Amino acid sequence: PVGDGIAIVSVNSLVKSSFFHAGTWSTPAIIPAAAGATVLNARVKYDGKTTLPATPTATLVWSEKIGASCVVKAATGNASTGWSNVITVADTGSACYNFIELAVNKRGEAALALGATPPPIRHAGSPAVVTSRNTNGTWTALTNFVSGVYGTAPSVAIADNGVAIAVFSDANLGAQWSKRSPADGSWTAKATFDGFVPAVPVKIAMASNGTAVAVYNAYYANVPPAPLNAATLPSGSNTWSTPVEITYPSGSIEAFNIAATPAGSFVVGWIDAQPATSLGYNMGVSVLEAGNTIWSSTVLDADMQSTYITPSATAVAAASGQAIAAWNNNFFYSDLYNIYTKLLASTSAIK
Repeated sequence: PVGDGIAIVSVNSLVKSSFFHAGTWSTPAIIPAAAGATVLNARVKYDGKTTLPATPTATLVWSEKIGASCVVKAATGNASTGWSNVITVADTGSACYNFIELAVNKRGEAALALGATPPPIRHAGSPAVVTSRNTNGTWTALTNFVSGVYGTAPSVAIADNGVAIAVFSDANLGAQWSKRSPADGSWTAKATFDGFVPAVPVKIAMASNGTAVAVYNAYYANVPPAPLNAATLPSGSNTWSTPVEITYPSGSIEAFNIAATPAGSFVVGWIDAQPATSLGYNMGVSVLEAGNTIWSSTVLDADMQSTYITPSATAVAAASGQAIAAWNNNFFYSDLYNIYTKLLASTSAIK
């Protein structure tokens, strides 16, 4: 917001942060983890304040491990003060979460998802755990949705009115969700919104007014076809729309990301590992404009080089009037042996 930014990087096993303000990046500094702790993961978000002279505040959350025990911690800060107000969100003991997703709204409320990244054993499963922070800065106790077989890591988003949505899946119940109450921070019992899919990655984004879109694979990505489905939850409703396929024609979407504009447009960036029309990978976006009910799908880059190196997930960001997608692609040099990488981007006007 208001032109500020922040980056989290890992340098020689140390996790550092750098603030961007007034056109300049600060010198990277070690985040305020405990001395001797191993940081398993860290995520950072600014609040949504965009009206000057408001100073945007960043929230940093990380999971740290000392010996066999783990703790989830949080801090707030900005480019002027650095990090402060370090608190323990939860002492998780032997439950060490190396997956974190964080969402923050304009009021400073936050939603936090904790889980596990895919382990070496295929489909071994992830827990689905959430918590949230109220406007006073208090975090609630962890809520564990007790994922079933092959459970996937949860995804969270939070609207400006404090309503948050968490989504996740497992092989028993398909794609599931829970809603946070802004009154007391409690989460509803998990419920299925698409029981016709297996344990697949599910991601969520929310517009300022509370409209939410969940995006997920229709089947396992390594068993094509596995296009992306999307389901919409209107603001104030508890009834999801009928899922629609948003990447047709596609073979198998390996990775994807989703972002929303305040006005209610949704942008999904994706990688198709087995496109119907070309070799290699296709990188593209699917868009649902505010006020529309039909998704559009665009291939941004058709990789015909067949280097067999998986590109990064198509990253997307959205703001009022503008969306951007960024990705990398790999190419052979003229010797057909060495490979180089290009970082590419595309922008578009959007509601």
